[in-house]
Amino acid sequence: MNTDLIIVAAMIDDEEILRKSIKSVSGHDFNNKYILFDGPRESLFKKHYDKYTKYKSLIARDYTDFKVIENTENIYYKPMLDAFIRSNYDDLSDNLLIVQDDVEVEDFNLSEVLEQKKQVEDCKILYFREDRLRCEHWFNVIDNSGVLIKTHGWSERAWIINKK
Repeated sequence: MNTDLIIVAAMIDDEEILRKSIKSVSGHDFNNKYILFDGPRESLFKKHYDKYTKYKSLIARDYTDFKVIENTENIYYKPMLDAFIRSNYDDLSDNLLIVQDDVEVEDFNLSEVLEQKKQVEDCKILYFREDRLRCEHWFNVIDNSGVLIKTHGWSERAWIINKK
């Protein structure tokens, strides 16, 4: 299948959210699985920093099948993901499923999704709908005649790309 899973995480109040996100994709086989933790915000009190440090160690302990990457700087989602992909490009699988830590991905068949994506020549990014209402104008539909819906936008909360 040649797909890696990358879950991008940050400090959150509800520590169960990341666990729910992991569970939502646990039925799939991935070559490699990563959790990228953003660094703590600079304005933290020591107790918040200690809580975040403990939380990251519990996640690493409970999910040994994941490679846990802890950033020391608070660089936020896009720069953290970009830096990780650039520095690990040659080691990553061809397909990358990227999920933010507070997203529970709806059930799907990864093999079918990859096959459908391959059939649509201009499909560069395929995003997964989540259980949130979106304004219609966010994702103007170009073509919905097939299994996939082609839009003028996408959500960066749960998506799959080919790294090339």
